[in-house]
Amino acid sequence: MKHFVPALALVLFACDDHAHDGAHDHGAHDHGAGGQAAVESAEAEACEHLAEGPAAAVAAVSPGTAGAPSVSDDHKRYDITLSAADNAATGVVEFASEAAGEHSFFFNAEVGLQITGPDGTVLTADHAHTSSTLCTDIKLWAVYDLDVGTYTLQLTTAEPVTVGLVIEAGHGHAE
Repeated sequence: MKHFVPALALVLFACDDHAHDGAHDHGAHDHGAGGQAAVESAEAEACEHLAEGPAAAVAAVSPGTAGAPSVSDDHKRYDITLSAADNAATGVVEFASEAAGEHSFFFNAEVGLQITGPDGTVLTADHAHTSSTLCTDIKLWAVYDLDVGTYTLQLTTAEPVTVGLVIEAGHGHAE
């Protein structure tokens, strides 16, 4: 499917339903399959990781530059440093989807997000939200239906130069 979110949004965080490294407590939410519980779980996971980490620093490359760093759906916040360009900040990172299905991208700042598929096609989000009912850290929440493959995420924002992203896979989404 083609997906694109031209609106400003925050870096998105995602985690999937696979085994965790034990870095955080799941007492407040579960990773159930489907339904509203799954939506709340993805949202709760994103709120938790955006606020508390764990975090990994990543320096995005300029658009058109080879060697973009990778981000993952591994239960951590990626603090992505963007480069200043023409009164804005921009950068590119890559995400390797290991399983087909829905992936939610949560950002803690207003950022323009463009995701390009492995074949070079610009994708369109299935759903996008600019807030959360569970926390104030989520500034953009975009849901994409991805196949297995490597995707390019281009981020653009006026400020800040560093944005936080959490990726959650397989949790579903709100209608």
